[in-house]
Formats: sequence, structure tokens, C-alpha cells
Amino acid sequence: FPPAAAAAAAASANGDQWRALADLCAALGPGRDDAFDDASDALEAAGAGAGLSRDAIAEILRNAQRDELGALPREKHAPRGYAPAQLRATLQFEVPGIVQLGAKVEYLAKLEVSFAGRDAYPFEIPTMRFTHPALRFEEAAAVNRALHAFAATKCGSPHVRDVLEWCEGDDVPEAVERAREAARAEVLGASGGGGGGETGGGHLARTLSKLRFSDKAADDEEERAEARRKQLMEINAREEAAAAAAAAERPSS
Repeated sequence: FPPAAAAAAAASANGDQWRALADLCAALGPGRDDAFDDASDALEAAGAGAGLSRDAIAEILRNAQRDELGALPREKHAPRGYAPAQLRATLQFEVPGIVQLGAKVEYLAKLEVSFAGRDAYPFEIPTMRFTHPALRFEEAAAVNRALHAFAATKCGSPHVRDVLEWCEGDDVPEAVERAREAARAEVLGASGGGGGGETGGGHLARTLSKLRFSDKAADDEEERAEARRKQLMEINAREEAAAAAAAAERPSS
């Protein structure tokens, strides 16, 4: 992702790195207006009628979305991850080439898919999140960017199964390796060894780290200011008490 876009997403997400990543990935697909225009044209061509409202389009597509999720291989669904009625599914599967360091077995990756708020799917990309226990956030961000970019090329026809097949192929380890190469190049660049590669996930992670540091500094300053205010209030209270005591001791005229 462009550094400026990553910084803007990080700021608007209030430090939530996954929310920032989701916003950046969503922008890789068609816009909402274009998606509904394409859906309207496709439904009209299919004989569903011309000039359908967005609500009517969404209702037609919603049934197809449920059918698509229900048709995915049941063995791929994570425990409690099969919920086509709620327009969502969590899939789990092995990814060749990615293992937890020091582990003897491969851990399962997960792909969360949701059509909630994606009424024009398949003419827009669904909400998706790829995670794997062996990946750092920067590496997972690189995979998520690549899979959303792939999904964007499939808009216009159901593509969750295509995305699942993409995740189970060579594209995930390739995206991870590119992220790791960029990280190594960046370290070399910082130490004067050349390089300077950048990944959107790496920049996003650093931006969020800076924001959290900035927020902590602001919180610390506010705590110091509050302590100073309390100290001044205590001093004023003592001075007022002393003045009242002195006035009480003076003889009345």
C-alpha cells in the first residue's frame, strides 16, 4: 500500500491494525456505485427487469450469496464457521510452504469471509481476512493485499471458491517471501547496506506503532498535567485554611 494511504488508514482506525488493513484492502475492489451499476446491468441482461432498486438487487444477490457459501466444501469450514444464513463463513486449510518455526507440523490457515455490508457481491469483493499462526502482521498484511487484489479481478461472478483455491496454492508463500525480502532490504537500508524495499504491511505496522507511541506520550502528558492541577489545588486549599485560621485568631474589634 502507498505509505500515505497506510498512514491515513492507521490514523482513522485508532490504532486497530486489522481494521486499517481491512479499509485498505476494501479499496482494492470496485466502488459501491460501480458495483451496483454492474449488478443492475447483469440482472437486466438476465431478465430480472430494468431499473431495479438497490434493495431489490441486494435481495436477489443475497439468496445467491447464501447458496454460494452453502456450496463450499464442508470439510473446509472451521468449527462453528459454517453460517451461510448469516452471510459469513470461516474456512480453514493448510498452506504449503508455511510452517511455524520449530514446529514439526503445519498449522492451519483461516480465511474469514463475510457478505455483510457487501450487498452488491459478486460485483464487489466481500470482507475477507486471512490469518496464519506462523505469520507476523506485516506478512499477513502482504497476503491479504494480494488476495484482495486477486478477488478484484474476479468481480462479476462468484469468486469465494477461487479465492480459497488461491490461498491453497503457491501465491500465499510467494507473498510472504516478498514481504520478508522487503523487510530484509529495509533492515539493510537502515544499516547502510543498501536496499530500502517497502511493504504496505510493514509501513502500516510502523505507522500504527508510532501512533500508539504518540498516544501514550499524550496520555503521559495529560497525567502529568492532572497531577500538577491536583498539587496546585492542594496548595491553594492549605493557603486558604491557613488564612482562615489566622483570621479566626485575630481579636475582634
